[in-house]
Amino acid sequence: TTTTNTTTAAAATSTPQREVGAMRALYPGSYLHVAPASAFSAVTFVDNFTGKRGELQRFFAQHPDLHYVNKDLRKLDGDLQHDSYDALISLSASGDISQTCAPFVRSGGIFYANDDFGDASFALGAPGSHWVPVGAFTTASPDSWTDIADGTLFTRKGKRVSCSDAARNRGFGYSKRPIKYDTNAFAYVFVKR
Repeated sequence: TTTTNTTTAAAATSTPQREVGAMRALYPGSYLHVAPASAFSAVTFVDNFTGKRGELQRFFAQHPDLHYVNKDLRKLDGDLQHDSYDALISLSASGDISQTCAPFVRSGGIFYANDDFGDASFALGAPGSHWVPVGAFTTASPDSWTDIADGTLFTRKGKRVSCSDAARNRGFGYSKRPIKYDTNAFAYVFVKR
């Protein structure tokens, strides 16, 4: 809901609270998940999945009101303007979204990600990462917000995981990752440096 997203945006930035409805979001690896279009003023959906006989491309062709880019997220540089988005979304997508798409997000913008394929871990631990962790939703409930500026949710056996160890989770699903956390949040929120 908009209330949840407004709370997230306010908690994730030190600038005055902005309504999510006025924010522009970039959503690489979106597949058919278009729910963010109901919360943000504009969303650019990026995915080039061609399985299921072109289902993805047919869907977006039938919904021209949704901005869709049928391209590999690593090849977006000529298609999108740098520093033009307020938010970056990565939910259940594989790839280095946190780093590859960071140039398109303005300084102070938010990165909202789950860790299904280690993207939140990589955002925390990649050398030269653009992102600072600020909070997480431990469940799907908006009441589950937890501040994590100190990285406390990135722990293993009660000890904070080093940034370099966290980055090793990139590209791995939960069951196969080399570093398993004590708790996996529903979604993590970062702010761009």
